[in-house]
Amino acid sequence: MSQSAKCGARDLKYDPKKSICCKGVVRNIYGDKRYCCDRNPYDPKTQICCNGYPQTKSNGKVRCCSYYAYNPKTSICCAGRYIQSKSGNKNACCGSRAYNTREQLCCKGHAVQSKAGGKIACCRYTAYNPSKKGCCGGSYPYDRKNYICCNGDSVQSRYGGKNVCCSRLSYNPSKKVCCGGLYPYDRKYYICCNGKPKYSNGGKIKC
Repeated sequence: MSQSAKCGARDLKYDPKKSICCKGVVRNIYGDKRYCCDRNPYDPKTQICCNGYPQTKSNGKVRCCSYYAYNPKTSICCAGRYIQSKSGNKNACCGSRAYNTREQLCCKGHAVQSKAGGKIACCRYTAYNPSKKGCCGGSYPYDRKNYICCNGDSVQSRYGGKNVCCSRLSYNPSKKVCCGGLYPYDRKYYICCNGKPKYSNGGKIKC
């Protein structure tokens, strides 16, 4: 050996003309692979290092998506590890998949159809028109003309939409009262005692 060098904690001897030391591991040099990609030799002119794994460069600009190389002109990397092909208007990521930004909306990683007319927003995994509907509990859309959202539940709204919530129930405040924040009751027949409605027997019974 005309020239020698040492590699790693164990001081492994190697010939730098024939081998290369990559993170304490001696690797043979093949062609122009004289640089390290983690513990693997690679040629930066023809390869790209993706998380320690040499990948061949294709035509055009090349980028890494986890351990693999891809061409950003024809593909897209979603969630940092899924390579998806670009087709039509599928030019953005929604979770691990590419989606059509003109016709779809990305709601919590799920691509959903957004053509519902007017301004569109997400209600968890569903697209809805906020000018016509509400999002109850951040989970599902509801018709605000016929329903009211009470503590995450959509309940039917009566009395011309004048209802208000009493816990998970709706009531008309002109006729009833919310007792203990849980139970709507009719003031003509009941009184609220210790957070629960109690029959008043025409006002004869007190708490």
